[in-house]
Amino acid sequence: HPEPNFGAAMLHLLQGQLKTGFAEYEWRWKVRKLALYRSPATAPHWDGTRDLAGKRMLLYADQGIGDTIQFVRFAKMVAALGADVVIQVQPQLVDLLAVGLGVGRTIGVNAPAPEVDLQCALSSLPLLFGVDSSFVPNEVYLHPPQDRVEHWRAKLADYKRPRIAIHWAGNPRYGKDHERWILLPRMLPIAQLEGFDFFGLQYDLRPGDREILDATPAIRYIGDQLGPIVDTAAVISLMDVVITSDTAFTHFAGAMGRMAWLALQFLPDWRWQLQRSDSPWYPTVRIFRQQRRGDWEGVIGEICDELKTAFPTAR
Repeated sequence: HPEPNFGAAMLHLLQGQLKTGFAEYEWRWKVRKLALYRSPATAPHWDGTRDLAGKRMLLYADQGIGDTIQFVRFAKMVAALGADVVIQVQPQLVDLLAVGLGVGRTIGVNAPAPEVDLQCALSSLPLLFGVDSSFVPNEVYLHPPQDRVEHWRAKLADYKRPRIAIHWAGNPRYGKDHERWILLPRMLPIAQLEGFDFFGLQYDLRPGDREILDATPAIRYIGDQLGPIVDTAAVISLMDVVITSDTAFTHFAGAMGRMAWLALQFLPDWRWQLQRSDSPWYPTVRIFRQQRRGDWEGVIGEICDELKTAFPTAR
C-alpha cells in the first residue's frame, strides 16, 4: 500500500521525526501520482554502505526545484567519501550549481545518461547519511557566480535603504498551489511601510499583478529582468530580507545564508514541520505561520511589525 505508507512518511517528517520519516519516504517511488524523475543511467543505486573511493557517482534530482536545492547540500558529503560526483538536475539549475556549489560536474536531466559506477536520488541522501532531529547539515553551501553578483550590485547601487525582496506565488501547476500562494494584493501592506526599498521578484505574474504593480511605485518590479536562475540568486544575495510564500525562493535564500521570512500556510509542507518559527534546514529562515486557514492578513501584519522592529531606523 504505497499511498498510506508514503502518507505516514509525510506525517513523521511533519512532526520532526526525521529518521523514521526518511525511511518511509522511500515509498515515494511506488506512488504513481508523484511522477518522480528517474535517471536513465543503468548503474546500481548506492545504499550508503559501498565504498565510494575512486567511484563516479551520479546524484540526480527526482522532484521539484525546491527539493533539489534542499538536498543538493549532501553532494559535498558524497564527494568527501572519495567519489567523483556528477549532479543531474533541472536544466535551469545547471549554471547556478555548476559554479555555486563547488562540487563535481553538473548536467541537466535532458543530457545523455553519463557513465557512472553508482547512482542515487538526491532525496534519498538524508536517509543514507542518517539525518535525524539531532543531525541536519545546515551550513551555507550555495554561492551565486561573482560576476552576476557584481552586475546586480551595480544595478542596485542607488538603493541604500534596507532592501526587501517580495515573492508572492509559486508554480501554478503544483497540486496544492492554491493553499500556499499569497497573491500580490495581500502583500501590499508591506509596501506601505516607509524607509525601505522593495523589489518584486515574481517571474510569472498572475492576472491583475501588472496593474497593481503599475499603481504601486513603492515596489520596484524586476522579475522581468531576471533571466537565468543565476540572476535570481545574485539578486537574493544582495537583499537584506526575502519575504516569500512557500516556493523555491525560500530554498535559494536559505542555501546562500540570506535572511528569508517565509509566509506559511496553515497546513504546511512537511519540511517546515509544525509550530516552530525556525527551520533545522536553514538557520536564516524565519517562519510566519497562519494561525487559521486562509488568514494571510494576520501573517502579513506580523511580518510588517517585525520589519519595523528589525529595522527601526527605516521608519
